[in-house]
Amino acid sequence: MKKIIIAIICVLSLIVVASPVVENWKEKPKDDFPLSYYPMFTKIRGDSTVVSHLYGIDENDNYYPIPHTILSERSGFNSFRKTVSKIIKNGQAQKLCNLASAKLNNFEVAPYNKISVVEVVTSKINIEDFMNKKFEAKKLFIVHARCRVR
Repeated sequence: MKKIIIAIICVLSLIVVASPVVENWKEKPKDDFPLSYYPMFTKIRGDSTVVSHLYGIDENDNYYPIPHTILSERSGFNSFRKTVSKIIKNGQAQKLCNLASAKLNNFEVAPYNKISVVEVVTSKINIEDFMNKKFEAKKLFIVHARCRVR
């Protein structure tokens, strides 16, 4: 009898955990915590996206994305990206640019020690290229702030 009760509890638990799958077939799926339908891994995404971030430019016009870890050691990439977007929206891009410039002013690690200009930008990036650290300056949309380093 005890094994039957345990089996029933296990089957019911599996049904409850799997229940959000039915959202896949609804016209307007809804998310409901704690049984969440979140298409993080299943949503079809394009090859590119629009992102706000910081670029460094050297004297030879080479572009280097400035990693979030240079400005904030405790922040994760997505958190930093959202913060940059919020800073731009609040009209504070120049302050962020100045902060990045000050941090890079005494930076000794290549290629960041060669950066002469910092830009706070919103650009369209190819996700695969971005993850493989291949960047094209031609895809810049908007420069929100620009400042000199050194």
